[in-house]
Amino acid sequence: MGIHILQLPLLDLRSYLDQEIMENPLLEEDMTDGDASVQEDIDVFERIADEYSGLPQSASHDPDSDKKRLFREMSITKEESLEDHLLWQ
Repeated sequence: MGIHILQLPLLDLRSYLDQEIMENPLLEEDMTDGDASVQEDIDVFERIADEYSGLPQSASHDPDSDKKRLFREMSITKEESLEDHLLWQ
């Protein structure tokens, strides 16, 4: 049913929604101005962007640096021996 709704032309979708709202009393139509909520979202995004604009920028993505980082991470780990495991118990 969901895919069928997505494929409806705008006028058919509007009439379908109106019919569903009439049949189901728990559904309600939100007739608020959507532009106000969009503007609020934009304001929040801009405020967050301003807060984080002072942070240092990360270096550009370099495959060689990824390999070096992975090598460092793998070389730091020490495999646990059977003796270490038994002593831990």
